[in-house]
Order: sequence, then C-alpha cells, then structure tokens
Amino acid sequence: MKQILIVTERPDRFAAFTAGLEEGGCAPRFVSDRHELRDLLTRSTPELVVVDDRVGGMTGIQVVREVVVMTNPLANTALVHAMDPDAFHEAAEGLGILAELPPNPEKEDARRLLSASAEVSQ
Repeated sequence: MKQILIVTERPDRFAAFTAGLEEGGCAPRFVSDRHELRDLLTRSTPELVVVDDRVGGMTGIQVVREVVVMTNPLANTALVHAMDPDAFHEAAEGLGILAELPPNPEKEDARRLLSASAEVSQ
C-alpha cells in the first residue's frame, strides 16, 4: 500500500480527496506540523507528500523548500494553492513539485495525482 503524507492543519478540507486516495489503494496519513513531517521524512520516503497552502505559519512552498527538499529531496510532492499560474511557476521553480491541487481537493484530484505519480515512478 502506498504511503501518502498530507501535511495540513485542516484535515476536514481533504475528506473527499482522502477517500479518492483510499479507493486508489493508498494509505493517507495526516501530518499537522513541519517538525513531525521532518521526522517522518528522515526515516522514510513516502510515495507522495501533499502540502496544504499554509502550515504552521508557513506557506506550502516554504514547507516544500525548507522541510521536504532539505530533508528528503527524493520525496514527490504535490501542493495545494490558489496562485495564478505565473506566480506559482516563479515561486515553485526548481522545487520539483509533481502536481498542483486546488484549495479543496476532491476525489478526481486524487485520481489525477495518483496517475501522475505512477507516470514518474515508471
């Protein structure tokens, strides 16, 4: 079963998305802060790390840059955000973010993310 970390302080926003991941054979785990995330990434590389747009006073991009990339750069990431495409590209350039997700991701977003993840895993 694929391990997926969802980094958020608002797990209720991810109910439909989590159901989609579970239907896809994944075991989503919620992580509520960057310290717990760093600890988990030190010990293993999950299939995916999904980062909410804000976590613990940091933007999602800051969490990816300062925690995910610095702790386990092999972890594939997806980022929840509502930025316009040009601003997102500028802010996230070089971070290797696999996918972008809308602020309230749904089951279909989970399916697309799993498909994208499967493509890069081959």
